[in-house]
Amino acid sequence: MLLALAAGCGAVQRIISSGSQTSIRLVNAADYPVDVVLYYGSTQETVRAILKNTGTRVERRLSPGEETSLSRKCDALQAVMIDEADLDVALGLGPNADTRVHRDGRDFNCGDIVVFTFRNAGVTELNISVSVE
Repeated sequence: MLLALAAGCGAVQRIISSGSQTSIRLVNAADYPVDVVLYYGSTQETVRAILKNTGTRVERRLSPGEETSLSRKCDALQAVMIDEADLDVALGLGPNADTRVHRDGRDFNCGDIVVFTFRNAGVTELNISVSVE
């Protein structure tokens, strides 16, 4: 209680959340493998081009039905986007998709799990849905 009075509520919240993590889960609900390139960064109000140039790049190949996750401290994961997801229908050929930049405080909060789910519509369309748990 004295800490809250001396430091202010915002400072206490930063102390509490400084060790917290935000997670990203990639879920391949498609019928084919998906190659995913995502970027995340520590600047909340960044734009796509800057996040791609200054953020951390993560690449994953997901088999059909496969899920993978990563977690980072909240301060490090303030913005995230799927830069490119490619549905590998045959010999690396197939449709692709991406997402906009999703931001902490607007689209998700510290401690949340941001879930990107990949689904195909036949062999000509790849869709990415985004949810928060």
